[in-house]
Amino acid sequence: MLIALALPQLVTAKSGSISGKIYTLDLESVQSVWPNARVTLKNIATKTEVSTVSNDLGLYSFSGVLYGEYEVTVSLAGFETAMQHITIGSDKQQKVDFQLKVAGQTQSVTVAANAATVDLSSSSGGAPTLTAKELKSVI
Repeated sequence: MLIALALPQLVTAKSGSISGKIYTLDLESVQSVWPNARVTLKNIATKTEVSTVSNDLGLYSFSGVLYGEYEVTVSLAGFETAMQHITIGSDKQQKVDFQLKVAGQTQSVTVAANAATVDLSSSSGGAPTLTAKELKSVI
C-alpha cells in the first residue's frame, strides 16, 4: 500500500477525435469521393504533425487528439491544397469534410532560336516587309 501512495497519480489527458470525407462536386452537384488524399493534422502550439490517407470511400480519421488548436490540411495531386483550423475541446467527435477544387493548370513554352539560321537583326526575323499593294493583291 505504501508503494501505491508513492506513485504519482496518472493524469488522463483529455482528447477527442476528428473524421471527415474528401470529395468533389461536378457541375450537376454529383459528389465524387477521393481515396489516397494525404490528410495532415498539425498542433498549432507544439507544431507536431501526424498524417493519414483517405480510404476507398474518401474517409479519414484521427483519434486520441489532445485538446487544443489544430490545422487540418488535405493534399491530392491535381487539386488545390485545402486547409481548415479547428479546436478540439471535448471528447465529441469533430466532423471536418473537405471539398477539393481542381488546381489551375499552367503551361509554359520556351522558344529558343538557333542563331546560325535566324536573322536576329530585326523584329521580323528577316522576313520581307509587305506593302499595301502586295496586301491588296492577296485579297
